[in-house]
Amino acid sequence: MLHLSKATRREFMKKAGALSVMQAAAPLTASLSLMNNAAAQTAPLDYKALVCVFMYGANDHYGTVVPYRTDMYDAYSKARGNGATVGDYSGIAVLRDKLLPLTDTSGTNDHALHPAMENMQSLFKRKRAGIVLNVGPLLRPTTFTQFKNKSVPLPPNLLSHNNQQAYWQTAFRGETAPTGWGGRMADLFLSGNQNANLTCVSVTGDALFLSGAKTISTKMSTTGVATINPLNHSLNTYGNDVAALDMIRTLSTHSGNHMLAAQYAQVLNRSLSTYNTVAGQLGSAEISDTHPAYMPSANKQVASAKLNSSEQLAWPTPLSQQLQMLARMIEQGPKMGLKRQVFMVGVGGFDLHDNLVSQHPKLLSMVSDACADFDAAMLKLGMGDKVATFTASDFGRTLSSNGDGTDHGWGSQHFVLGGAVNGGQFYGTTPAIGLTHSQSIGGGILIPTTSLEQLFVPMASWFGVSDGDLDVVFPNRSHFSTTLDGLMKTT
Repeated sequence: MLHLSKATRREFMKKAGALSVMQAAAPLTASLSLMNNAAAQTAPLDYKALVCVFMYGANDHYGTVVPYRTDMYDAYSKARGNGATVGDYSGIAVLRDKLLPLTDTSGTNDHALHPAMENMQSLFKRKRAGIVLNVGPLLRPTTFTQFKNKSVPLPPNLLSHNNQQAYWQTAFRGETAPTGWGGRMADLFLSGNQNANLTCVSVTGDALFLSGAKTISTKMSTTGVATINPLNHSLNTYGNDVAALDMIRTLSTHSGNHMLAAQYAQVLNRSLSTYNTVAGQLGSAEISDTHPAYMPSANKQVASAKLNSSEQLAWPTPLSQQLQMLARMIEQGPKMGLKRQVFMVGVGGFDLHDNLVSQHPKLLSMVSDACADFDAAMLKLGMGDKVATFTASDFGRTLSSNGDGTDHGWGSQHFVLGGAVNGGQFYGTTPAIGLTHSQSIGGGILIPTTSLEQLFVPMASWFGVSDGDLDVVFPNRSHFSTTLDGLMKTT
């Protein structure tokens, strides 16, 4: 039987208690490991926030950032275009004359965006968005020969949704990792944040990305922070009976002499304190179109003219509502004494083994429009260069069609957004296009040429993580000699 010292038991109960009640709780393993890896690091006086937009299910990157150069497009169309022409598609290949071309700062236009992503194209043109090519989880730089011969270690359980979602969020070992890289960054800045409970905030449920050794993320809905349900029920039951309500709160949060009761009360009090802080700062859940954090697609019913289907896309979308809540939190962050914050939002539906032609345009329009609205809100708040946003997803997908959709892949293309980004450029290596080539393990599944660490390290450095602490946040980074230099602005 495992025996723990008194100090260890206290720490265990502190973490376990926090996990048992708060909706904001991180996984248990996230709170018990890597406890001694990093010393607290005081944040500078300025405010910065990093936002992860997760596309659950694995976005079809070949239908998002589409090959546009003639020879590349011909290979793409040959692999995907064997089918009837429906709307913007031939088979599952987007028609070339429907694409939104992208010309980077060097004048090349090898790539284009899906026609539903007009707002993302505008961000790219205005140099407020960059695109990272063929990025994905790697343990070591990997060639096709090394993959085939298994001569280098590979990320565990490739093409598995849960494991690869976790790898993107942890940059470590997938589901077995005890913490996320966002949470490990947050650990370094907790001492510089007042209201440290709000250092990491998820509006998309449980988020391993935000779990640190010391950081426990706060979960929010699109209308604010949830408080303890029994206390809400008591308020409804007793109405204006202040004495009765105060008694219930006292009983609920009284520590007593028992260790479990004390930890339970501590977590309840933490929850109530966080709720009261956020509720006091945000005020009413409704905001007007004159509010700087107002996002049109989160507040209006808008008919989408970009969809080929007769079914119109109904607004507001879940993603736009989540990002609007983040805009309001970011507006209030400095007022609450926060210097560094890490956020996560997300939306599902991207696992399109079928119905890709009818469903993918809606999803891409949602991501494009919500991200553009969010960027506009940041500019109105004067936070345009203080917030960096990046997209993530389980993995890429096959270039080959399965008839009505695509299957699981590996490397993929992603967006990095905001005024902190050197936008209007492509980063990484343009992948070859075809079903069989030196970067494909079959079906056009790409072996990544850019690792997650190579993408994440520049963002962490911009956030303020010192060179000495980068190995704490990214334990696997030493195996990659370079990062995406120039991705983030230095000022």
